[in-house]
Amino acid sequence: MAVLTSAKYVTKSIDVTSTSSSSPQDLYVCPNTFVCLVKFLHLSNSAANNKKISVYWYEAATTTHHYIVDDFSSGANSMHEVVEGGGYIALQPGDKLQCFAETTGTYHVTMSGEEYYQPT
Repeated sequence: MAVLTSAKYVTKSIDVTSTSSSSPQDLYVCPNTFVCLVKFLHLSNSAANNKKISVYWYEAATTTHHYIVDDFSSGANSMHEVVEGGGYIALQPGDKLQCFAETTGTYHVTMSGEEYYQPT
């Protein structure tokens, strides 16, 4: 069971360079002995036209990719908040947030979350 008395806060950001679903780029990997509550997931398209992006949750326990955002198309120079309304995405040790986009270098993705120690 996770120890929820104190949190270690984490923020990660990448310029998405992967354009392939077979080799998505890691945004964040939940460390061993921690769970992470992702409370902020932000997508920003810096291109001068519409572009698409996908974001996976890689579930380490089952080695399965689950789409969080699937081929999301956003307008030129726009942004999108994925986690809203006080929600969160709960990640277990070894779980990952991964991304790939239609074109390299057009999307910037940022996540922020709370890591909680989970003794073995």
